[in-house]
Amino acid sequence: MKNITYIIVIVVLIFSACDDYLDIEPKGQVILKEVSEYNNIFNDDMFLHYEYFAHLPLFTTDDSWPFSTQGIINDPNSVMTANFLWDESVDRVSVALTDLFYDRAYERISRYNIIIQEVMDAEGSEADKKEAYAKAKVLRAFNHFLLVNYYAKHYNSSTALTDNGIIVIKTFDMEQNPVQTTVQDAYDFILQDINEALPDLKEDTENNLHPGKDFGYALLAKVYLIP
Repeated sequence: MKNITYIIVIVVLIFSACDDYLDIEPKGQVILKEVSEYNNIFNDDMFLHYEYFAHLPLFTTDDSWPFSTQGIINDPNSVMTANFLWDESVDRVSVALTDLFYDRAYERISRYNIIIQEVMDAEGSEADKKEAYAKAKVLRAFNHFLLVNYYAKHYNSSTALTDNGIIVIKTFDMEQNPVQTTVQDAYDFILQDINEALPDLKEDTENNLHPGKDFGYALLAKVYLIP
């Protein structure tokens, strides 16, 4: 009985010690508490850097390339060469271990999901929180829009309900096991995000990394023009 008492005391002491350390904020890290801190996430210029239109998609638009064209042609076992030469015979899965465009889009979606899930409980005015929430929503829609147009079939109203689409990520959850949706599912989600965001987007924003009403309506028009 005495041994059991000692064990209980040790366990209590261990958990008490853990509580002391759990209250310590890590140095060099920002713990998001205020709406302004969530809002600063939009200032990451990598969100609108070349990775939005990474070099692989760019090769399918024209022959513009900042480096040597010969360097591309001399590397036949790459996706960039296949895209640059419009070579549909290349099995892109076999020559590409990663896809920067795909990875970065879902990385951004994860960050926007954090804002959507947490910002309304942050410290700050209700108007600022609603705006940050709306900006995250419309940018989440934009990234899903890019993904569905690059990795899925073009929208066709007669087949969209059965055409394989993309993985739609609606929440930030490290334990989730997302599944591929249809093209129609993706478009429905995109339109829902845009329409929910529009009322709280501002006419003027602090810089071009923060989407406003003009961006929201332009994206909405673009989505409706695709079909």
